[in-house]
Amino acid sequence: MTPSDIHQLVESLCCGDESAFHTLIEGDKAIIPLLIQQFTRRTQGVDRARIIEVIWQFRDEATIPFLASALRDPYADVWKNALDGLVAIGGIESQDALSDFRAEISTGTERAEWTDEALGQVQL
Repeated sequence: MTPSDIHQLVESLCCGDESAFHTLIEGDKAIIPLLIQQFTRRTQGVDRARIIEVIWQFRDEATIPFLASALRDPYADVWKNALDGLVAIGGIESQDALSDFRAEISTGTERAEWTDEALGQVQL
């Protein structure tokens, strides 16, 4: 897929096209940097949430730092999808990213509760 193809598919994805979602997740993981680029360009949280879901579907450990950074996104669906991705990828790196993030946030918040739950689900 070319960068132009990725851009078109992301546009379709952000308009709710399920076939675009499936086309993207069936692509080669070499498209991940282009998806991250599209993520950073989007201002709408709903668009970023859709893109991050595609990214974590590859279950590529190299995306853990990106997913960890997305935990700080103000839009709940984005950080929730980032949590899902870290749990799906699993391993010590995901656990460390979640633990580091948990240490930064206040107890008693929705984000803290979700992060605690994710920590309990991470498979090492």
